[in-house]
Amino acid sequence: MLTFATPHHKISYVIENILAETPILFIEENRFDVALIKAAFKKAEIGHPLVHFFNGTDAIAYLNLDPPVPAFIILDINLQGKNGYELLRFIRTNVRLLNTKVLLFSAEERPDEAKMGKYRPDSYIIKPRNFDDYQIIVNSLCEQWLK
Repeated sequence: MLTFATPHHKISYVIENILAETPILFIEENRFDVALIKAAFKKAEIGHPLVHFFNGTDAIAYLNLDPPVPAFIILDINLQGKNGYELLRFIRTNVRLLNTKVLLFSAEERPDEAKMGKYRPDSYIIKPRNFDDYQIIVNSLCEQWLK
């Protein structure tokens, strides 16, 4: 685990595979969901580092450090600090990240159109509750977005 400190908060993230060219970024605060998605990516053996943040504020701070552009971003809506809608707005208005695919996911049946405004994800799904469903999602994302 690598930890960077800024004047206002700590930025913590875990890199699962340091040999890949571009990271996959995911922002999720629920430890159960984090464990399932990390296990699904590990089983998929995709060869990209998996960079995780528990909140949107740390994710924005990381992205402002000018890291490599993520292959894609998996983004929960309900986050502490900056929520998923605020982070989506940041991604869609950042010139470096404009073409980055974003999967918005949440326990909510559908995203709040008013909170999204004009900023749209590339895909939206309801969070799965078991490993097999996470594995299906990860495999599908990798097949579609890592070409």
